[in-house]
Amino acid sequence: MRTRLLDGVVALSAAAGAGLEMILSLAPPNPGGLAGTLVEYFSYFTLDTNVLVALAMGWSALAPESGPGKFFSKPGVRTAITLYILLVALVYHFMLRDIWTPYGWAKVSNFILHYVTPVLMLCNWLLISRKDGLRLLQIPGWMTFPAIYAVLVLLRGQLTGIYPYGFLNVAEIGWGASLMNVAGMILGMGLAGCVMVVAARRLPHGPMGAMPAK
Repeated sequence: MRTRLLDGVVALSAAAGAGLEMILSLAPPNPGGLAGTLVEYFSYFTLDTNVLVALAMGWSALAPESGPGKFFSKPGVRTAITLYILLVALVYHFMLRDIWTPYGWAKVSNFILHYVTPVLMLCNWLLISRKDGLRLLQIPGWMTFPAIYAVLVLLRGQLTGIYPYGFLNVAEIGWGASLMNVAGMILGMGLAGCVMVVAARRLPHGPMGAMPAK
């Protein structure tokens, strides 16, 4: 029960941040309409990842014995999602926070998305999440999500000229710099994954630690 409760806290945090951001995005004036707003909303890795955290942790909290609940509780899956949300926090803190200053409710959603949820997710992983059976060979598979995101964002940018982040803006910094930024972030995430796999051997395996990893 405690595990489900703590998973639920993370899910609620991610849902609150992502939901508030959606409400703000749909508020008038909204020249792009619903379809345009959704495309723009899901072009941000921050929002994609927070939605993923909300779904994964929510399923684990509400229906842990269901197929999705068991899937999102697997050590490899939970660790990968933790990596993604940590990337959100680190990239924002070190690369983006000085170039955008939100106000009002946007400041609230921004703080939840980039700080509260990542910290809660990391604490969840450190203290209660399963970490049995984690292997370094799993890390390339964990990089699939950010790699696919980068490909889709760059493709959309080529078609529309719109890029969600300046460090991916091919029109302004060129293909070389954009691809180097993508490679650097994926490499950094991979190195962080290595640290987590090694650290997992010394950390509690969580209340489900005795169960075999799948």
